[in-house]
Amino acid sequence: MTFHRLVVKCGTSTLTAGTPRLAPPRLVEIAQQVARLRSEANEIIVVSSGAVADGA
Repeated sequence: MTFHRLVVKCGTSTLTAGTPRLAPPRLVEIAQQVARLRSEANEIIVVSSGAVADGA
C-alpha cells in the first residue's frame, strides 16, 4: 500500500502513557516517528485530542 498523506490522531492515553500528566518520552517517540515518515516524503498531519491532559 502506498500513501502520501497520513493523519495520526494522538489521544490523551497516548500522550500520557497512562499517567495523569503528559509523558515527555512518549512525545519524543511520536516526534521521532513523524520525522522518519516525513523523511520518506510523506505528508503527516498530527491531530491531538489530548488537550485535557495538557491543561488546556
